[in-house]
Amino acid sequence: YFSLSLIPLSVSLLFCPSTLLCFLTCTLASSACDIDHPTHTHTHTHTHTHNDLHAEKRVELACEGYPIELRCPGSDVVMVETANYGRTDDKICDADPFQMENTQCYLPDALKIMAQRCNNRTQCVVVAGVDVFPDPCPGTYKYLEIQYEYSRHRSCSLFSTGA
Repeated sequence: YFSLSLIPLSVSLLFCPSTLLCFLTCTLASSACDIDHPTHTHTHTHTHTHNDLHAEKRVELACEGYPIELRCPGSDVVMVETANYGRTDDKICDADPFQMENTQCYLPDALKIMAQRCNNRTQCVVVAGVDVFPDPCPGTYKYLEIQYEYSRHRSCSLFSTGA
């Protein structure tokens, strides 16, 4: 079990099974001119290599009211694997303490919403807020957490035979 703390974000990650070779890179996105405001987005990447299988999984976090961007290189497309709009950690996305008490805040439809907006696209931007997601826990400062992977774009053809 590995814990990664980045001010103002704290993210816990599980190590990969020993049969996989894993790499973790972290990047904080912020404006150099915006010193008074904490960083509101976070990205980390896992690269899993197992024999001939190569899949790059990314996790993106955005605090409530901020955009999250999912982007793939080249012609690869986004495939959202997990998503939650809510709060499951009291250290991610700092706010007033009373707005961070509820760490059992989940939106079951978050995966469906993100998949509809982002799957099979090379990139998408979604704002973490009630304009996109129903509010699962009023009064709680929420964040959007997405795990997705790059997938090769596949085109489909439909064939019809006359009867």
